[in-house]
Amino acid sequence: MSTIEEITDSWINAIQQLIQRNNLHQPKIGIAMPAPFDYVNGISWMKDNNKFASLYGVNIKSLLAEKLEMSASDILFMNDAAAFLQGEMFAGAALGFTKAIGLTLGTGLGSSKCNGEIVEDANLWCTPMLNGIAEDYLSTGWFVKRFNQLTGNVAGGVKEIADTYRKDKQVHLIFDEFAKNLAFFVGEFVKAENPDVIVIGGNIMQAENLFIPLVKRQLQNMGITCSFVRAKLGENAAILGAAALVTEKNIQ
Repeated sequence: MSTIEEITDSWINAIQQLIQRNNLHQPKIGIAMPAPFDYVNGISWMKDNNKFASLYGVNIKSLLAEKLEMSASDILFMNDAAAFLQGEMFAGAALGFTKAIGLTLGTGLGSSKCNGEIVEDANLWCTPMLNGIAEDYLSTGWFVKRFNQLTGNVAGGVKEIADTYRKDKQVHLIFDEFAKNLAFFVGEFVKAENPDVIVIGGNIMQAENLFIPLVKRQLQNMGITCSFVRAKLGENAAILGAAALVTEKNIQ
């Protein structure tokens, strides 16, 4: 686990380089952060996030403002899932659409929505699902756990599991099960929001050919016909979304 100083120093160095490189005066900064987080006051409440656990209870806004010698009011935060969707709607796979939902599949499950005016975190990771919550079944952790249950082997992540797809039929079952779980989750999300497009990103999508075709068939069987697209911008989606925060007033 990285210390507070290690995390914030890396952020400060990156921000200072951008400010100096672009000769910015009185810059405003938008930062995408995962939940739980107090986005107004800039305080992290990520207790169980190993990457940012040392920031628990820390007022990051005040800390960065002091280190960067700028006003705290010029440092704004938004949810990373909402930033992802905002970026994809601005210049990515959802460009030109009005109503959208977004999902990021990786270490955790991110969900976001846009009703045509406001882009916001849908906060569906903790939605009850099967014998637990959605994130239990739609994340890297589920793949690793299910792989161990069916094969007795240990994997470090989805890519390692995907690499055994051709020679291990048990892995076929794992990806099919994941596809059905994802289709069910997306189906419920679509029913609630009635979007024009569904945008999906995250590291698990690197293995999309092993589960997305089945997801699409499952959604068609449910009568869901809205566009279903893979995110185009990668990590840049959340960066663009966060940058928009300092110029737009329609992001929450």
